[in-house]
Amino acid sequence: MLAEPIAAETVEAAEITEAVPAVAPEAELSAKVQKKLAKQAKKLKKAQKAEKKAARKAAKKAEKKAEKQLNAERKAAEKAEKKAAKQAKKAEKKVAKSNE
Repeated sequence: MLAEPIAAETVEAAEITEAVPAVAPEAELSAKVQKKLAKQAKKLKKAQKAEKKAARKAAKKAEKKAEKQLNAERKAAEKAEKKAAKQAKKAEKKVAKSNE
C-alpha cells in the first residue's frame, strides 16, 4: 500500500529530471560564449582597477587639502601669537613710560 505512492513519486521525479535540460559545464560552453565571458571579466577587472586608482587619487587629494588647511591654520596662529606679543611689548612700554 505504501510502496505504490513512493514508486509513483519516484517516477514523477525521474520524469521532471529528464524534462529539465542539463546545464552545460563551463568546459562545454561554446567558444563564443567563453570569449564573451572572458571579455566581460577583463572589463570588470579594468573597471575595478580604475576605481581603485580613482579612490587613491581622491584620498591623496583630500590629504593634501587637509595638510594645506593645517598649514594655513598654523601660520594664522603664529601670526596671531606674534601680534599678541608685539601688543604686549607695546603695552609694557606704555606702562613703563607712564610710571616714569
